[in-house]
Amino acid sequence: MQDYYTVTEYARYTGKDPGNIRRMLISGAIKGEKLGKIWIIPRDTQYPEDNRVKSGNYRNWRRRVRVNHDNPSLMKALGEMRERIGRIYGDKIDKVILY
Repeated sequence: MQDYYTVTEYARYTGKDPGNIRRMLISGAIKGEKLGKIWIIPRDTQYPEDNRVKSGNYRNWRRRVRVNHDNPSLMKALGEMRERIGRIYGDKIDKVILY
């Protein structure tokens, strides 16, 4: 039993919530076995990496999709304007936008 953690021990070791660890064991995200009523986790088991998007780029995505869908002619005109401005100002476009 010294080669294994219980869920509580593993939670203390990783600093994570025991309930989340149990859910991960059930889903197979963390390898472990059920011994009677308790889960045992091998000591060499690594906690899975957090792969959530943290950049904030996903915020308001529904609104952007709705604007694009509801106003196709506006989006086309804005795209053409962007291309023309890019051809006129080239690399200096950042200075134009900032001032």
